[in-house]
Amino acid sequence: GLNLTTNYNFIVFRLTSNGLPDSSFNSTGKLDFDFNTNSDVSVTLTLQDDGKLLVGGSSEDGAGILRLTENGIPDSSFADDGAFLLTNAGCAGILVDDLGQIIGGVKITTAFDQEDFGLFRILQNGNLDSTFGEDGVIATDFGNSSEASHFLAFAADGKILSGGYTNFNQDFAVAR
Repeated sequence: GLNLTTNYNFIVFRLTSNGLPDSSFNSTGKLDFDFNTNSDVSVTLTLQDDGKLLVGGSSEDGAGILRLTENGIPDSSFADDGAFLLTNAGCAGILVDDLGQIIGGVKITTAFDQEDFGLFRILQNGNLDSTFGEDGVIATDFGNSSEASHFLAFAADGKILSGGYTNFNQDFAVAR
C-alpha cells in the first residue's frame, strides 16, 4: 500500500486503469507536497490542455496552487519551483482561460478580519496578473463576515461566473 504522511500536505495520486499506483507519476504514483506549514489541504484539481496538472487548496499561509508536469514533478517554470501562494486567502476552485491564465476562487481575509468572496488570476509563469482587478485580485463583499468563492465557470460570453457561500455557509452567492 501507499504510506501517507501524518502532516497535512497536498497529496496527489495517479493510478493505472487497474487501480495500482502509476510509477510514471513522481516514480511512486503519488506526490506529497508541503507548503512549509502544518496544515496544507488540497481541494481541487484541473488538467491543463498541455497535460500539466493544477492542484489548488489552502495552507496556513494562504491559497496555494501547485502545478505538476505530466510526470508528477513540480513545474519549475511556474511561480516558486512549481508552487504559488496568495497570502490571506484560501483556494477552493481553479479555472484556466483560453490564454492559459489561471483563475482561482478564494476566500480573502480583509484587514478587518472579514472573509470576502474573491478571485485571483495568475499568468502561465505563476505570477499574479496585475491587469486583473487590483494587482491580480478581486474581492467582493456581500455584507456578511464570512464569504467564499468555491465554484468557477465561464459564461457563454467569456465572463467569469463564481459561486460560493455567504453568511457562514447559510446562503448561496453568485458573482459575475
